[in-house]
This record gives sequence, structure tokens and C-alpha cells, in this order.
Amino acid sequence: MTAQTSTDAGNRSKLLVVSVGTLEVAVAGRVLGSSTLAGPLQPAVFYEEQEYPVLDLPRLFGTRESAEGDLLLLLVEQGELRRALVVDQLVGYCAFTPGQLLPVPQIYPQAERDRWHGLLPLPGGRIIAVPCLAGLPNVSVVNDGDSNDKRRAS
Repeated sequence: MTAQTSTDAGNRSKLLVVSVGTLEVAVAGRVLGSSTLAGPLQPAVFYEEQEYPVLDLPRLFGTRESAEGDLLLLLVEQGELRRALVVDQLVGYCAFTPGQLLPVPQIYPQAERDRWHGLLPLPGGRIIAVPCLAGLPNVSVVNDGDSNDKRRAS
């Protein structure tokens, strides 16, 4: 599976790096924009008549229990797959060459490796994971306002 990215001069590509709790992940694909959402989290948002199912990454990765307060949404497309990703913060863009993206180690089961495009080592010893939206659970998390969260399959 290949990460889709924007490409600049010199055969270098760029990924948008976001924070999810204390984790940093790079978003592969076409980022259409970001928006702050106030109020309860809905199962999907619409942009230009297209549905973007909401995927709450902090909740999925276990860095936050419930969606409260202002939420930052990224509208992302990976091929035909569309998602509105809830993230904590935009960190910036990271340039890399295609050969820098490393596979997830074989010690992880194939089902787990399928969730990731790969790992991107950065200067200073940092490693950023690049999730594959198609490999992540296809579940939106919706808060019904009384602290009981509901999970809905998309």
C-alpha cells in the first residue's frame, strides 16, 4: 500500500503531521482543509455534497475519553476513501523522499500492519507513524450529551 502525498520539486513529498494526545502521526492523502467544530460530535460532516464519516483519532488511540469542547477536524481523502479526522493539533508539514517511509516491523500481526502505510524516521530520533484510513476501524464515535458515548459503524 502506498501513501498518497503532495509532491514538490526534487521528488520530495510532504505529509501533514498532527498531534493526537502525546502522539504525532502523519496524514497521508489529500487534506482538503480543517475546521473547528463546537458542540456534540456527529457521525459525519458534509463538504461540497460529499459525506465525510467522522473518525475520532484521540478516542481511537486512547488519548481521550470523550469528545468535549472545541474539536479540530481535518477533511481527508485517500483515493476514494473520505474521512473527517478529529485531531488535537496541527504540527506542520514534513518533507520526505519515497524511500524514507519504512514498513511496520514484521513482529506485528498482518492485521495491525495493514492499519499503517509505514513509519517515517526523522532527524533527532523521532519516528512518526503514517496511518492508512482504510485499515483503521470504520467506526464513528458520537457523544449523546450525557457522557454515554455511542459507537456507530459507518
